[in-house]
Amino acid sequence: MVARRTTPRTRNNGRGMERASEAGETLKKMCAAYDDEITRFYAGDSFRAYEFFGCHYIGEADAHLFAVWAPNARSVRVAGDFNGWGEAAEPMETYRGIHVALIPGLKDGDAYKYSLEGVDGTSYFKADPFAFHAECPPGTASRVCTTGGYTWNDAAYLASRGKTEARESPVAIYEVNLASWRKFGTVPESESGPRYPDYREIADALA
Repeated sequence: MVARRTTPRTRNNGRGMERASEAGETLKKMCAAYDDEITRFYAGDSFRAYEFFGCHYIGEADAHLFAVWAPNARSVRVAGDFNGWGEAAEPMETYRGIHVALIPGLKDGDAYKYSLEGVDGTSYFKADPFAFHAECPPGTASRVCTTGGYTWNDAAYLASRGKTEARESPVAIYEVNLASWRKFGTVPESESGPRYPDYREIADALA
């Protein structure tokens, strides 16, 4: 999707400038906590980049931290349901070559994309490559998603796994794309496309 280039919002009063400065310092502080992982990312040795990139809720700031690596972009913004996808799109700052933004007031399920301004001045909407949740087709936006709060119930399995020599045990690997494996009913007439099953619905059929 191609979007027209828009002009960043400006703050032209003393109180607004003060708030912007405070927000900028908070953003730098949040990013600095990931300096070691960012260094490993640039070295090509990062195994936990997902903990910084993408969209994460930061309780200390009561806001969501967005981070995306787009080295060839002139500028990047966060556009979504929460700002109208237009001129109010949130401009991102640059931290160690990474575009970052701290946005309050978001909720799980809010759709968003990055609006990247290319070298030719044209802006393009791009999904978040580190998103934890996304729209089902035909939608292509990423969604705000809190990853914590799930209670795992696999303690017994984890305990037994350590007692097994995996390289000498039988294993069966089966990969399936749930979206293309089987259609699962229909969606309401107001929507388009097939209804995608969740893991609980598909479990019996797969097992």
